[in-house]
Amino acid sequence: MLGMANSLVARLGGMVLLAGALGMFAALSGAASAITAERSALFGPWLSQKEKLIVEFYPCGSEVCGRIAWMAKPYRNGALRRDNQNPDPALRDRPFCGIEVIRGLAPDGDGSWTGGKVYDPKRGATYSLEVRQKSADRLELRAFLGVKFLGKTEVWTRPDPDHEIACVPVS
Repeated sequence: MLGMANSLVARLGGMVLLAGALGMFAALSGAASAITAERSALFGPWLSQKEKLIVEFYPCGSEVCGRIAWMAKPYRNGALRRDNQNPDPALRDRPFCGIEVIRGLAPDGDGSWTGGKVYDPKRGATYSLEVRQKSADRLELRAFLGVKFLGKTEVWTRPDPDHEIACVPVS
């Protein structure tokens, strides 16, 4: 009889552990879903403040990255604009269009993303980046070098759904 009671206690203990593990898994899954939903709100095309380029945000691992998807002026003097200011000489011949200019953004839990870097191909410089979503169609980006207080803020918007999003215009 004592052996049967110990077996029942062991089974119940195992069920409690299993229930606890399932509960923890559900909680972690919920947190992961919230992070995924927050990241996905950022995904897709965003038009820069001066309307000179569109950057498409996309998932890259557990972070968010962005690449140039459209430029108002992809050509200079009849040739595609190139990343000729890049500190890495091996990358200086690549066209601006398609360059990953944003990387490393991680959701901060309040509609903002931090820890990112933004690359400016016109200057060949990389800056720290924080992004805050102000609404479904409006982002506030803060780029800075070292001290956030001394940075620059831009507001980006979702492009018109009919806006052509192609690096090189089709003629």
